Amino acid sequence: MHRVQIATIPAGAVLYRNESRLGEAPLMVRIPMFASTKVDVRLPGYRSVTTSLRGVGTASFVTDFLSLHWARALGLRPRAGVEIRLSPDHGPVGTWEPDQVP
Repeated sequence: MHRVQIATIPAGAVLYRNESRLGEAPLMVRIPMFASTKVDVRLPGYRSVTTSLRGVGTASFVTDFLSLHWARALGLRPRAGVEIRLSPDHGPVGTWEPDQVP
């Protein structure tokens, strides 16, 4: 398994995978090796975000294994971190005032 640390700005957004609640950010998400998964990020008052995360590939696994980063190679430590910035939900794009744009 591949582990990714997901943080959101603002903190506390809820993460979902296949409509199944994973928990609140910051959160460690496990992804199968050589696979990808979509994660939905939701927080009341902010626009929802859907992002795709990919598991580790062969080259990355071999590099960690050969360079003695055993914990990352075996999925015991996070291999990556993702920061997701959420935009306030002010209405349709094009209706915002200049000072409302994040």
